[in-house]
Amino acid sequence: SERELRDFLFKDPVKVKLGNINLTYEGLIPKIRKSVLSKDVESLQRRTPAFMPGDPLMSRQWYLSQVRAFAAWEVLPPLARVRVAVIDSGLDLGHPDLAGRVAASRSFVGGTPRDTRGHGTLVAGVIAAASENGIGIAGMAPSAELLVAKVVDREGMIPVEAEARAIRWAVAKGARVLNMSLGGLRDPTSSV
Repeated sequence: SERELRDFLFKDPVKVKLGNINLTYEGLIPKIRKSVLSKDVESLQRRTPAFMPGDPLMSRQWYLSQVRAFAAWEVLPPLARVRVAVIDSGLDLGHPDLAGRVAASRSFVGGTPRDTRGHGTLVAGVIAAASENGIGIAGMAPSAELLVAKVVDREGMIPVEAEARAIRWAVAKGARVLNMSLGGLRDPTSSV
């Protein structure tokens, strides 16, 4: 019965009497799996907490726990390097949380790839900020290698030609992921 099954969950998992059936732990799981009262049954196991970065601003990164970004690991393992292009407003190339993370950077709107708006740096940090370094935030992909393409000009506009050149450049540099968090409406019939 459902009551007996509920009672079972609070008893010793080694030997259980379920109705008039005596079962050992080894024989119990297959029987419960066949029961119409259960949808998903797994063996009782010992679990360990998931890895959670200790970066100082981690508590402000609500999205990491919401998407369970680090739930797969007890300890953050060495992860494969993946090239991620951040096609945005550039990057603070001296940012300590992004030290050693930039494989290449380039401006497609003249000048340097230095971020004068902050958005590109924010996006790059959310993606690839170092984890467990005692600085700032924790990136969701701390092993990512960044390809930074600045496409926002001095007026805050994004020329379509700059976007297209940045995409081609990033792909040629080995980007496996392109991040373009650019907004605004554009009339496809307009030449401006």
